[in-house]
Amino acid sequence: MNFNRIKAIIIRHLYNFKHNLDRLSDSFYWPAMDIILWGLTSQYIQEGGGEINNIILLLLSGLVFWQIVWRGQYEITVNLLEEVWSQNLVSLLATPLTINEWISSLFLLGFLK
Repeated sequence: MNFNRIKAIIIRHLYNFKHNLDRLSDSFYWPAMDIILWGLTSQYIQEGGGEINNIILLLLSGLVFWQIVWRGQYEITVNLLEEVWSQNLVSLLATPLTINEWISSLFLLGFLK
């Protein structure tokens, strides 16, 4: 795997991210909604029971892990659609970039966001 290719794909999508309001709002809106939803749920559970603190910790840690998995899947799917819509998929696959480099760059991009 060539890390310069991975870095180039990440930079390419970060430029697109900066100029696209939909992608920018997706990056902040859904994580904020998840935090508010699970924060209110954990507050309700905490007020309802005495020794349920372990369940709250389990729910919040599950939320963090789910965000990692969901972000990775979301970035791969949306960026693949972006490549198809911009008719750049054939050009991208004609380069020496491998599928593993492309997927790992998109997963790292989701982790950065």
